[in-house]
Amino acid sequence: MTDLSDKSRPRLIVDCDPGQDDAVALVVAAAYGDLVGITTVGGNAPLADVTRNALLTCQLFGLDVPVYAGESRPLKAEPLHAPEIHGTSGFDGPALPELAREAEDVHAVDYLIETIRSEEGLWLVPIGPATNVATALRRAPDLAGRLSGVSYMGGSAGGGNRTAAAEFKRHSGPRGACRRCRLRSRGPHVRPRSDVSARG
Repeated sequence: MTDLSDKSRPRLIVDCDPGQDDAVALVVAAAYGDLVGITTVGGNAPLADVTRNALLTCQLFGLDVPVYAGESRPLKAEPLHAPEIHGTSGFDGPALPELAREAEDVHAVDYLIETIRSEEGLWLVPIGPATNVATALRRAPDLAGRLSGVSYMGGSAGGGNRTAAAEFKRHSGPRGACRRCRLRSRGPHVRPRSDVSARG
């Protein structure tokens, strides 16, 4: 892997719903950034499953990063999962070891608020449905001005992967996505579309 100096490694909080795709993202975030925390949100699979998957990813790859479970459903809609993509658990397929660690005893939204308020200049990387971020912003609008930037995955330049027009992350939490757009006026805002990963 590329050897990055401490100065060039951004400090990150990744908000996610692992799925195999987000497991890869966590490993990459830890390799190229300073991953200070992981928050989970119901999405690809139910909250208990995606939290377990985040913990398993940390365990399997030796990531000493705390994991915080957050919101289990969108702000207004019914929960929406993707068992046809990642399996019922989000990690269906490989044989996995017994889980040897636990999530922190703090809700993800509380963690986001406390951590971003205590340390200015973090990057927020939401790659799951936007419910945790939207809830944190609703409770603490000042957070947006304390971030160095936001990098999130979602949307598509072509058709959707959930409906003809909607990509899964935005379809599963559209109200959260709209509230998160308030971050756009604060610092760099990076949005790689989900269809980018499907290109050869």
